[in-house]
Amino acid sequence: MKRKKTLISCFALAFSIAWGAYGIQAQMGAEADAPLQLANVAIPESLGKIEDRFHGTSERWVIHIQDVHAHLTAQENIAAIIDHLNAVYQIETVGVEGGWSKTRYPEIWGLPQSREKQMLARALLEDNYMTGPTYAALFTQTPLHLIGLEDPALYEKNRQIYLKHLAQHAATARQIDDTAAQIESQKKAVFQSELLQFDQALLNFHDGKKAETFIPELIRLAQTKQVALADLNQIQLFIQLMTQQSSINKDKLQSEANRLMSEFKRKRLSFEELLRSGLVPDDKLQFYPETQKYRALMALQDQIAHHEFFDQIDLAATRTKEALFTSETERELDKKAERFYLAKKIILFEATPDDLKKLIAEQTLIEEDIAGYALSDALTLALQFYEIAKER
Repeated sequence: MKRKKTLISCFALAFSIAWGAYGIQAQMGAEADAPLQLANVAIPESLGKIEDRFHGTSERWVIHIQDVHAHLTAQENIAAIIDHLNAVYQIETVGVEGGWSKTRYPEIWGLPQSREKQMLARALLEDNYMTGPTYAALFTQTPLHLIGLEDPALYEKNRQIYLKHLAQHAATARQIDDTAAQIESQKKAVFQSELLQFDQALLNFHDGKKAETFIPELIRLAQTKQVALADLNQIQLFIQLMTQQSSINKDKLQSEANRLMSEFKRKRLSFEELLRSGLVPDDKLQFYPETQKYRALMALQDQIAHHEFFDQIDLAATRTKEALFTSETERELDKKAERFYLAKKIILFEATPDDLKKLIAEQTLIEEDIAGYALSDALTLALQFYEIAKER
């Protein structure tokens, strides 16, 4: 059977493992008769999560994988996702950042699998000489076609700026740490205890820590303070999702999953993929009550739009913080701190597109603040980097 070739675009831009798919038919295994629908695409939870699905007008799919540069676990997960997509969905083409050539690594891929090959590739991955897509290409069941998506001239411009950033990174980081310590000291002197506690939890959340505890606690605190959330549809969906999740007996679900998976083990699908595949008829699922609840949970998860959800989390946090302010002094210090932490992300090359939009809205005040922190040159350099990155 002729395989469908699907392009995977691997750009390392964000801190979370994320991939969004946009339109082409792919077969689910060699025995499948009908093309897999976009809504049914899934990956094992241990590897990552689908943050968004966009249905365009084309039949072609693009699966966009996002994660951080030069991070072993992140690159391992990217490699594992690509390997899974190759094995289960016969995806063979991968567009990659940081290059402009094409290869299938025919000689290396053709080498027999061995402990020595595995150890060498692993060492190169650990030392950041190899990325996740390249690592995957050495071990997939069928050859991957890696295609570099860069413009060489623009890439080199970005590279030179980044090297300049690295040369002064240590001094810049020390200045940022000193400034952050000063601002946090001011908060401890000005913020009342409940506001200070919430502010610290919010900072941890923005640093990618404890999201699983912060979001439910934010909703609880907002409700306690009678903060309006009814207009935030994604948060309302999340509340429903938490209720549905709490209704599932995890032990019984695991037992049901084991029974179902044993019947379809040759398909090499994860449990979620199996439920999405349509291979298990509805009349059979009536004997699996916890699985039915889990499928309802998946339906709620599909309605969560990642970008919109986190926008609403930020809005709920802003409203909650406003309810916690007891003075204008607290409010002004909080605004100053937010401007600093936004500038920090940009200066350290950790900004998202949304961060850059926020900068435009408050650029004059941010530049005035940063001048006082002796970080103006670092900010200018970072903005040059992002301007060229946008061209790329």
